[in-house]
Amino acid sequence: MQRSLVSQPMENSTYTLKSFRISKDSTVRRQARNDANATSFEYVSTNENDKQEIQAPVVTVGLIADRKYEYDRRIVKAALNALNGMLPAKIIVEEIPAKALTADWRVWLSDKEAVSGKIIVLKPSEDPDLVVQTGPSTGD
Repeated sequence: MQRSLVSQPMENSTYTLKSFRISKDSTVRRQARNDANATSFEYVSTNENDKQEIQAPVVTVGLIADRKYEYDRRIVKAALNALNGMLPAKIIVEEIPAKALTADWRVWLSDKEAVSGKIIVLKPSEDPDLVVQTGPSTGD
C-alpha cells in the first residue's frame, strides 16, 4: 500500500525576532522569513527614527595583558573595537585590572595562571586552529 502525503503550502511571512538600537537613529533587526520551502534569518539595519526604546545588549570584555604581549593586546583591542560597528551588541573593553577581572569575558595575554570564568587564554600550541575550546566557557 502506497501512502501519499498531502500538505498545505505555508503562507509567506516576515517577522522580527529581536531589535537593537545601535545609535540615536539606527536599529538592527533580526528578521525571519517563512515560505513554502524554507525559513531564513537575516539582520536588517535601518536608519529611521524608530519610536521604540530598544537598547543593544552590552558585553564587557576584560583585556589582561603582560607588558611582553603589548602588541597582541593592541591587536585584540582593535578587533573588539571593529566588532562594535558590526554586531547588534555593544562591546565595552575593560583594561583596568579590577574591572577587567569582573568582565563578562576575559582575554588573558599573560604567562601567569588564568583566573576562572569565561576566558580566552594565550597558550602556545601546535594546533592549526586560532582558538581551541578547552571547556564550556574557556578557549586557548
